[in-house]
Amino acid sequence: MAISKKKLVRYTRISDVDPQSLYLEEDARLHLVDEFKAMGTRRILIVCDNSTRRLKPFEELLECFDDEGFRVFIYCQTGNMLIDRDIEGGVKIYHEYNCDTIVVIGGTSEIDCAKLIAACVNNPVKSLSQLVGTNRLVNDIPPICSIMTENCASSTTASAEFFDSESKQWKTVLSGYLIPHMVVIDTDFSDRVTREVTISSALTALCIAIEAYISPQSKEFKEYRASAPIACSIIYKNLEKYCNNATDAFLRKQIAVGGFYAGLSARKTGIGYAHIIMHVLINHYGIVHGTGFPKLLALVLQAQLDNEETCEALAEIAKISHFCSQNLENKRAAESLIDNLNRITKKCVGEDNPFSIVDKTKIEKVVEDIEKETKFYDLKRDIDTRTLYSIISALS
Repeated sequence: MAISKKKLVRYTRISDVDPQSLYLEEDARLHLVDEFKAMGTRRILIVCDNSTRRLKPFEELLECFDDEGFRVFIYCQTGNMLIDRDIEGGVKIYHEYNCDTIVVIGGTSEIDCAKLIAACVNNPVKSLSQLVGTNRLVNDIPPICSIMTENCASSTTASAEFFDSESKQWKTVLSGYLIPHMVVIDTDFSDRVTREVTISSALTALCIAIEAYISPQSKEFKEYRASAPIACSIIYKNLEKYCNNATDAFLRKQIAVGGFYAGLSARKTGIGYAHIIMHVLINHYGIVHGTGFPKLLALVLQAQLDNEETCEALAEIAKISHFCSQNLENKRAAESLIDNLNRITKKCVGEDNPFSIVDKTKIEKVVEDIEKETKFYDLKRDIDTRTLYSIISALS
């Protein structure tokens, strides 16, 4: 897929697709001023981590905003994992300096932090737990510009995840109000991200796109569903090349665009069934998301092949994404997608099994928690308890 100097993604209201600007050209972060001025921006809160704060492109961004008369205030997230205290700290800074716009520079953790700061600012709550679940926000968020440093889907999804320090569990907020208004893919920042993080975030985005496409709900939102095979083909085509040449900035940009489309594909479907299972396993064992998700998804998809609707959807996305021949019958086409998912995972992260720490004596508790989560998020249970138990057992 060729990338233009600048691409503005605008969908019509008739199609029920939310407008969002995407900037792809070199130094794209420096070309946001006109859009900020049109929105009436005056005081900007920048959300990032400490390593990004020290980069030269960050200083150039500050100088650009200062030259244009914007007041800028910085909030640095404290760790790699987003916890509730980070969000609360960002909300405090936003209010203290009377900010009206948020610019976030980072990956999933930082972007979700900014989204949840924005959610709390315009939806006053006593605790973040009041926002957890589906459509708990009653007010829209202030403007957010997301400058991506990795290939995550968070810049375009309608969800955000954080670790709740009281319950010691990951929580998810789902709302159409959480979508950032602008997205920037800027290799001046993404080139500083490690190879491991780049691969992990790209594999997560690939899994999100596959789950979004096979979701029964996705058929009602064809404009979004069409983004899933775009994401799959871009990520699959370029990720293996990136593994062989991790210094190629063009490949990083391509994969990041794949992450953008993956987020679009899941905007109306939210988090999928395998994603829920992954969250529960992370809660129990702290498994790294991107390295574990593809292996888990492959097993979940294999267990669903006897479901005619799911098998047909898998076959469709396999053919559209060019994972197999167009004339294969559905089950073989679906199996080819699973095989390709396993192959690229093995190529990019090796043979190590991140689920080897799963305690087989405690699988019943894991399964129980998964079924509670699927009920809480109103997800259709496509897999019965017995099969789910078998999947978790097979992981270890």
